Amino acid sequence: MPYTALINPQIRLAYAECAAAMVIPLFFAAIDAALGDVRRTIVFVGPATALLAIVHLPSTVLAGGLGAIYAGLGYRRLVLALRGSALAASGVAFGLGMAAYFVVPAVTLLNDISPAALTDMVRSPETNFLLIANEFRTGHGALHGLLLDLSLVIPLAACLATAPAALRANPRSRAIVGTCLIAAVLTLPVSGFVWRYLPPLRMVQFPWRALLVVSLLASTCVAVALPVLKTVIRRVILCSAAILAVGNFAIALRLSDGFTSAASRTQQVLQEGGGDAPEYLPADAARQGWFDVAHPGPGNVTRAAAFVSPCLRKGGETASAEELTFDVHDCSGRLVLPQFYFPGWVAVTGTAALPVAPDPHSGLASAILGEGSRTLLLRRKMLGAEKLGAAISIVCIVLWAALAFQIVGQRQRQHPG
Repeated sequence: MPYTALINPQIRLAYAECAAAMVIPLFFAAIDAALGDVRRTIVFVGPATALLAIVHLPSTVLAGGLGAIYAGLGYRRLVLALRGSALAASGVAFGLGMAAYFVVPAVTLLNDISPAALTDMVRSPETNFLLIANEFRTGHGALHGLLLDLSLVIPLAACLATAPAALRANPRSRAIVGTCLIAAVLTLPVSGFVWRYLPPLRMVQFPWRALLVVSLLASTCVAVALPVLKTVIRRVILCSAAILAVGNFAIALRLSDGFTSAASRTQQVLQEGGGDAPEYLPADAARQGWFDVAHPGPGNVTRAAAFVSPCLRKGGETASAEELTFDVHDCSGRLVLPQFYFPGWVAVTGTAALPVAPDPHSGLASAILGEGSRTLLLRRKMLGAEKLGAAISIVCIVLWAALAFQIVGQRQRQHPG
C-alpha cells in the first residue's frame, strides 16, 4: 500500500490502514478456504471479518463487498454464483457480530460523531478518484498523485496482461481477474454513481483505498499464470517484480520518514494537524466551530479557557486514562469541564453520580454541582450500545467455537489417525 507509507506520516493512518492491509489477504484466503460451505464460511470468514472490523471499519466495508463479489465469480452458473455471494455475505455478517462490541457502538453513535465525517468534500469519493485532478493531488503534490496513479496502472496492466494465461492455468481465476477489475473501476470517475447510490460504501471515503485489493489480486493473477508462461517471460516478470519491490521500498523510506530519527518524526506528527480526522470530533463540539482544534495553537487554548469554569483546579493522578479528577471545593452550580461532551461521560462526587450534558455555548461537557463537594471525577460509563454489542459478540463467539469444534471432530472421524 504505497499511499500509506508515502504520504501520511500521521499515526492514525499508519496503524489502522496498515493493520487492515495485513488482514485483507487473510480475508480473501478465508473465502477460498470456506469452499462454499455454510459452516466453514462462518468458521473461516467470520474471524477474518471480525479482525478487520476491529482494526479499520472503512476497509471492512470495502473488503466485505468485494469479498462477496469474489465468492460469486468463482462459479459459472448464476444460481451458484448468487449462492456463493450470499454465503460470503453471511460470513461477513457473522464476523461483524463477533466484533459487535466495537461495531454496534460505532454505528449507533454515528449521529453523535461529527457529520463532516460523511459530508466533508475533502473526504468524499467524488473528489478523490484516480487518474484525474483530485483533492489528494492538490493536498500532497503532483509527485504523490503520480505515485498513487501508478499504484493503480501498474497492477492493473499486470493483471490484464497475464489474465489469459491465468484462466488457462485455473478457470476459477475468473474470480481473481473479475474482482480485480471491479476494484480498479471503483477508483475511477466512471464508478461515481455506485458511490452515490450505495450509502454504506461512502464510509470508505477514499476510492483509492481499493488499491490494496487491486494489487493483491493482480499479484495473485500473475502468480497463477507464471507456471504456464514461457521461461523467458517468467524471468522478465520476476525481475520486474523485484525491481518494483526494491524501488517501492526505497521511495517509501525516502518520502515517508526520510531516514529521520523517531524523535523528529514524533515532533512532526505533533506539529501537523492532519492527523486529526473530522470524525474524531464530537458533533456537539463541531456545531460550536471546534474543527480548528485539529490545528493546535494558542488561540484554541485561549478559547477553551474562556469556556471552562474558572473555579476548577486540576486534581491528582487517576487510576485510568479514561478518568479526569478536578478540585471543585470552590465551585457550585453548573460547571463547564475541559473535555468535549460525548455520550458515556459521568461525573462522580463522593458517592453521587451527576449527569453530564453538553454545554450549549461551547460543546464541552457540563454538570450541575451541589455545594460542599471537594473533588469531581469525570469518567466513562458503559453505554447500553456497548452492553448490547458485548452480548452479541459473546453469543457469536460461542456459536463460532461450537461450529469449529464440530468441523474438527468431523474431520477427525473421516481421517482417523
